[in-house]
Amino acid sequence: MDGLWIALGFVVLLVVFSDIFLAMMNYREKAFLHPPVCALARKGMRRVFCRLPEVVRKRAFQQVIGIQILLVLLVWLAGTVLGYGLIFFGALNSFEVSGPGLNPRTIAKSDDLGLVLFS
Repeated sequence: MDGLWIALGFVVLLVVFSDIFLAMMNYREKAFLHPPVCALARKGMRRVFCRLPEVVRKRAFQQVIGIQILLVLLVWLAGTVLGYGLIFFGALNSFEVSGPGLNPRTIAKSDDLGLVLFS
């Protein structure tokens, strides 16, 4: 089961990084993550902005592109964190801590677990 999480993490990272490449570096190709995100954002904002007065509506529609850029960046960031998280989750039980005075249970319960993981 651990290998499944690792493989799923690699697939998520492959999808996210290929979408970033297709959208940013190779702009003539069609990306597959950010067009649906932009379309959903546009539909949602139209529903909200149509109820506003005319002057405010024009000003609000000027902000659509900026909001779409932020949403796409958040989707890419969330996909990257999810992919690496799945890889880490799958590999969590694959390694053993050994050595004099090291006990895996005490390391896992330690307050410095965050520092151990980030190092």
